[in-house]
Amino acid sequence: MNNAVTRARELRQQADRLKNRQADEAKSQQLEKRRKELAEQRERMEEFALPAGVLSRNGNILPDDIPDTAELESLLPKLLLKARQEAPEDFTKGSEYSRLRKWLEAYNTELESLVSEAWKQFLAELPQVNEKLLDDIATVPGQELAVKQVRQLKSELQAAIVRPPRVDDELKGILKRAEALRARLADLSDTHYPQPVRQFLRAAQQSGGAALTLFTDEVRQWLEARGLIDRIRLRWSESQGGRRP
Repeated sequence: MNNAVTRARELRQQADRLKNRQADEAKSQQLEKRRKELAEQRERMEEFALPAGVLSRNGNILPDDIPDTAELESLLPKLLLKARQEAPEDFTKGSEYSRLRKWLEAYNTELESLVSEAWKQFLAELPQVNEKLLDDIATVPGQELAVKQVRQLKSELQAAIVRPPRVDDELKGILKRAEALRARLADLSDTHYPQPVRQFLRAAQQSGGAALTLFTDEVRQWLEARGLIDRIRLRWSESQGGRRP
């Protein structure tokens, strides 16, 4: 009989330990779930709050448009006090944590929309490169290096704007590259290289050469002004249907 009682007591103790262990595991899983929730919201906040600050200081976002944090400042002291007074796994109990999580989700969603729109507008104001124009200008004697430099600046700028800047120095670097590209493009524009000139030079680079009809007064004057007229050579071409002089 005594053995049976002892055995029953041992089984009860084992059951209690198992129950406690299961309860601890459940608490641990719950705590890990909450930790991941907060980590995810923290990452989202870093992704959008930091660019929001940078773009705001640059004037791309109005300070009044940034969501208010008064509710967060009200919730945090209560949660911090609770964390100090209670077991860590009990930190997320009660309404305060639920309110914090919902606030973070709403805040980050609003920030994401704000930053995305501001960044879209910022990108639209950056200098745009006309690759077709560059191809034409590259045919102008002595301009191949200038075209190569423009394309290098374009590549550097594109690499810098893959995401919104998170610190002021990143934005300064973008603006610096954009200004350098804009200055280079100013020297390689339609004004400096009119379409008839580009058409003539592009045709002249082909194996068949350019038709004489493309060699207009505007083209001739442009070449003379740049000391390039002596590089033009004429050649007779026997075309189908033509007649000998």
